[in-house]
Amino acid sequence: MKKFLMLVIVLALLDARIVYAQAMEKVGQEVIDALQTTGEVNVVIKLADPASMRVPHPDLLISRNAIADLQQGVLSALIPSDFRVKHKYKYVSALSGKATLAGLTKLSADPNVVKIDLDVGGTVWLQDSVPLIRANEWHTAGVMGSNTVVAVLDSGVDTDHADLAGDLIHQECFLDTDGDIDGNGGCPNGSDRQTGAGAAEDDHGHGTHVTGIITSDGTISSAGVAPGAKIVSIKIVSSSGNFYYISELVAALDFIINNSPDVKVINMSLGSFTLFNGDCDNSTAYNMAIAAVINTLRTNGVIAFAASGNDGSGAGMSSPACLSNVVSVGATYKSDSVASFTNSNASLDVMAPGVAIDSTYLSNGTLTASGTSMASPHTAGCAALLIDAGVAVTPDEIETRLQTSSVMVTDPSNGLTFPRIRCHNHPPALSYSVESGYGNDGLNPNSGTASDAFSYKVIYTDADNDPPDYIKLHINGNTTGVGMTLETSSSDQSLRDGNYANGEQFIYTTSHSIGVHEYYITTSDWLDTARLPLIGTLSGPTVNNLTITTTSLPSGTAGLVYSAALSASGGIPPYTWDIPSGLPQGLTFNTSTGEISGTPSLDGTYNFTTYVTDTNPDTYFKGLTITVLPEICDGIDNNNNGQIDEGSINTDGDSQADCVDADDDNDGYTDGADNCALTFNADQANTDGDGVGDACDFDCTPGDVCSPLSDPVCGVDFITYTNSCEASVACAEIAYSGACNADQDADGLPDGWESRYALNPADAAGNNGASGDPDGDGYTNLQEYQGGSNPQYSTSVPTMNQPKLANISTRGPVQTGDSVMIGGFIINGTAPRSVLIRGFGPTLTDWGVTGAMSNPYIELYSGQTLIATNDNWQTPIAQCDVPAVSCGTPQDIQATGKDACSVATTGCSQDAAILVTLPPGAYTAVMRGVGGGTGVGLIGVDDNDTSILSKIVNISTRGPVLTGDSVMIGGFIVGGSSSKTVLIRGFGPTLSDWGVSGAMANPYVELYSGQTMIATNDNWQTPIAQCNAPAVSCGTPQDIQATGKDACSVATTGCSQDAAILVTLPPGAYTAIVRGVSGGTGVGLVGIDEIGP
Repeated sequence: MKKFLMLVIVLALLDARIVYAQAMEKVGQEVIDALQTTGEVNVVIKLADPASMRVPHPDLLISRNAIADLQQGVLSALIPSDFRVKHKYKYVSALSGKATLAGLTKLSADPNVVKIDLDVGGTVWLQDSVPLIRANEWHTAGVMGSNTVVAVLDSGVDTDHADLAGDLIHQECFLDTDGDIDGNGGCPNGSDRQTGAGAAEDDHGHGTHVTGIITSDGTISSAGVAPGAKIVSIKIVSSSGNFYYISELVAALDFIINNSPDVKVINMSLGSFTLFNGDCDNSTAYNMAIAAVINTLRTNGVIAFAASGNDGSGAGMSSPACLSNVVSVGATYKSDSVASFTNSNASLDVMAPGVAIDSTYLSNGTLTASGTSMASPHTAGCAALLIDAGVAVTPDEIETRLQTSSVMVTDPSNGLTFPRIRCHNHPPALSYSVESGYGNDGLNPNSGTASDAFSYKVIYTDADNDPPDYIKLHINGNTTGVGMTLETSSSDQSLRDGNYANGEQFIYTTSHSIGVHEYYITTSDWLDTARLPLIGTLSGPTVNNLTITTTSLPSGTAGLVYSAALSASGGIPPYTWDIPSGLPQGLTFNTSTGEISGTPSLDGTYNFTTYVTDTNPDTYFKGLTITVLPEICDGIDNNNNGQIDEGSINTDGDSQADCVDADDDNDGYTDGADNCALTFNADQANTDGDGVGDACDFDCTPGDVCSPLSDPVCGVDFITYTNSCEASVACAEIAYSGACNADQDADGLPDGWESRYALNPADAAGNNGASGDPDGDGYTNLQEYQGGSNPQYSTSVPTMNQPKLANISTRGPVQTGDSVMIGGFIINGTAPRSVLIRGFGPTLTDWGVTGAMSNPYIELYSGQTLIATNDNWQTPIAQCDVPAVSCGTPQDIQATGKDACSVATTGCSQDAAILVTLPPGAYTAVMRGVGGGTGVGLIGVDDNDTSILSKIVNISTRGPVLTGDSVMIGGFIVGGSSSKTVLIRGFGPTLSDWGVSGAMANPYVELYSGQTMIATNDNWQTPIAQCNAPAVSCGTPQDIQATGKDACSVATTGCSQDAAILVTLPPGAYTAIVRGVSGGTGVGLVGIDEIGP
């Protein structure tokens, strides 16, 4: 029995020790350590929150009563010697006072006690900064913080300072300096608690300096951030610059809840000596107590700011800055770099100026000081302005506003980035594009069909030069919207200079389904928003299936009656037609029937725009062309201009054109009886009796059967004989002898060529000479010789004046590996051709291109064989290998007038160039960056030759297609004097068939003439979205397929996704741009092919 009793006693003792150990876990180690040297310690006791405080917005009176009941319940279990009460907080479920070991034992065993920690001390953290945070812009607008009360918990205030006295509305002091709970302390009256006038008289200076930063009137010191704000000054810091017990801070905050309901902002430029990593709400009893009162204040619309501390720590912050609902503030230099003394970690909320801050000081003076203490009141003053202005009122709104800033700073101690507050913000503004065609609603066109592309353009302006967070187009009630992109090709330089204060233009292009659409546009500069229009929506495009089905119009002839009818389909007939301008002179237009009729009087090519409107009314337009041919040769003045058969050949120069002249050479013999109908030969001599007069017979030996048409005297090249028949020719009557390329009259025309075309090789004057024009077509004999045409017939035009691709260049990003820029070109013909291959890099900046590569070099290949390379054009090329015929020197390049330094200045010596003469064939030019450099580059191939025996017929460039300035941009020139058909292709997925990795998935092509978009295409099997002037005509997918060069004829992978435009263009310069659909990127290829002769 005794053994059993002993066992029960032992177990009971063990249970008691376990309970005691578990209870003492609530007591902080610093409390236990302090008990080793003294029998009584100052502590803060955090109690459990009553149920009434656990709802989102507790009733303060109910909470206050519940806290009082809870506090009384805990204290009722103690005797006076166990615990001497210092503070029974009204709105914080906590107590502070002095406790003995016995008291701590009882308290820790109480289930309503959560944690007990030492009542620790702390310290304070030692004006051009006002404009820096843009508070002065609020002042200019009349906002001074006048309706806002700010509580400053600090060392007090110089109550009679000229800049502060008028702002002070109440004073309090909570300052126990010895912890004896004997009523003695550091308040101005010598107690530990004082209220009313004089209670917060500053005996240190820190509080006066902090208060002046918030609300100085600017009479003696610089004006504060919120000069109109009112101040409740609560002194909790002694003359030494320290507070001794953090329970006094809790008491001051508790007082604000109970006695100062007008306070909306609290500033605490002070903190504990202990630093905490991350949020510290539950780390100690006193932090739990402070967090509880801060949370109650925030729930009731009060925002609190605290300095992060001046230990230079990149990991920890002091309390109360470490609490989650306190806005913690670090300090920056006025140059917007982080002050070296600032504490920061991932929980820091904002930064503000805190170095060399001028503000009020004791004895009506001023002081320049630095510290996070100076940064925190900048944010408190800014909060007062925001509340007064009404732009941010609740704590959440104010904190979000302060954290949303375009000025970001990085703390080098930990690499973390924080917002530096910017108190005032100019909201962004949206306006409609002013470009031609966009009217007053930023939309072009305003109507069309479901296959048309509609472009929306808007100008974003921000006085603070802040870029937009987003610009979204909302169509047909779509609240999410789609993002608009920065347009870098705007013709207005100010809208593409990167200065948002001046305005930048944004664009979004899309197609629409049939119907009537509406839209609005929204934006944000990260802080404020803007909307266009301010309310409601704009009428968007009217889209229907109305279309003009006429694809082309027949040609007419000057002086002859013309008639052609336009046709349309879709929509709701009847239709009304309109052609505002551009018809050939003499033609009229019927607006009801769409018939064009009349008699054109002048030949030429006429481009115009036709509009059709149905009864909706919806309108569709289309560009068309009428070609008027010259007046027919019939001896009649058909176009009534006083000239008969103008433009027709008149060999003998009389009043009749050859077509109606019975004797074209005016030698007295009618054409039918004349043995040389076009050559004057009144004697009709015919030595060889072949029926062809000697004057025009090239093979005049009797019995010779050579024909001047099928077997010309000197062959097609006028240099070598073609057979023995030619070698035996001797025509005494035209004095021809010697080599075929002889030029006895030195007029630049070979004798053989002159003989072939009935010109006298011994006469350099008049129509026989180089400047003669016997057929009256405007081309001299020399031009006809060089161009391979017949000088006797006006319908035979020199080849050099036929349309051709004269220059082609491509701009885009140049990277490394497969993503360098690779340009291919083809020379067709029978003779070598001189071309200038150029690689542009730094000079592109002269044309406003950003990110240009600094030092390009180019390589020229024939197949896999490297022919030539060049780094800087002023340096001779490194090699010139076969099949190259020859390569030019830097002086030769300069002589073309196309060297880099002749067209630009910036870094022009760094651009690369190769001038080379190449035989017909396919070639590849590769542009890279020296040393692996990257950036935007341009590769160009220029036709540097006038030979008629060869020409450039194709060029293509492969490289990465990104976004913005880094899409692929190909430029080309159509030379000559008439229109040329070209096929422009954008390759993407099909490149995979040639082993290219990273090919873009879905390219689309845009064709421009200057700033005017002519045509666009996404997938080549889909008709192009538009075909605008100056295009003569555009081909269908079937026309593209007929060329044999459509994507699906040359590859398989994703071939339907490649883009193509087949278009006939007049002479001029054009630009083809390859982009990715929906901003897609990857390796792409742009190609321009000459179609036809």
